[in-house]
Amino acid sequence: MKTTMFISISLIFFTFNNSKSNLLNVNSLEPIEDTTKIEVWKTLQIHSIGELSYPSKRLEIQNTNLKALNDSIKSVLVIPVLPSKLTLQQVGLNSGQNFSYCRVLVEEIKGKNGDFLPSRTKLKSLTNEEKTIIKENYKLSIVNTFKSLGLEIKKWYPVELKEINGAFCILLKYERASIVNKSDVLVNLYCFPQNNREIDLTLSCIIEEESNWEKDFNKIINSFKLK
Repeated sequence: MKTTMFISISLIFFTFNNSKSNLLNVNSLEPIEDTTKIEVWKTLQIHSIGELSYPSKRLEIQNTNLKALNDSIKSVLVIPVLPSKLTLQQVGLNSGQNFSYCRVLVEEIKGKNGDFLPSRTKLKSLTNEEKTIIKENYKLSIVNTFKSLGLEIKKWYPVELKEINGAFCILLKYERASIVNKSDVLVNLYCFPQNNREIDLTLSCIIEEESNWEKDFNKIINSFKLK
């Protein structure tokens, strides 16, 4: 009887001290990680085009026949055939829950041999005159397209010639009036000429939200690799 009582008292004493110790050290416990804030980047492998990565908790696939890929747990998603235009948009828009504006578009523009600059074009091989002509022609093409659609470009940034992951491209950056609301849109259009076709990668968002998307846009464009 005495032995049982001693064990019980010892157990109570141990439990109390253990609880007390936990209370005293509660501030030293590791904080629980908020998994909703962890970035999850997925890679889209697009047949005959190449690949790019995107933040899957911030962007979702818009195209009707590809929406099921949004629920995939795979880190690499294969798209066997490029639709007329592959569209990524802010997460929630598919279900009508997010009416902000962000788009990442991949589009293939087909032509004949010689319609576009060769894919092997290198910046260092172009003369200053050639660079000027390329910039002016691409800018004029956008201006004429907007005029034909009755749309307005509010502001132009300097046209840039770049190489991204070894591929030559023309960067056209401008601000345009929104089609659906009063907020103007900032557009970054990267044109990758490939002799008989051009691959266009467009990243756009509401101007007021540029800082919210800038980091993601930089990672997306730097992940873009053509075949």
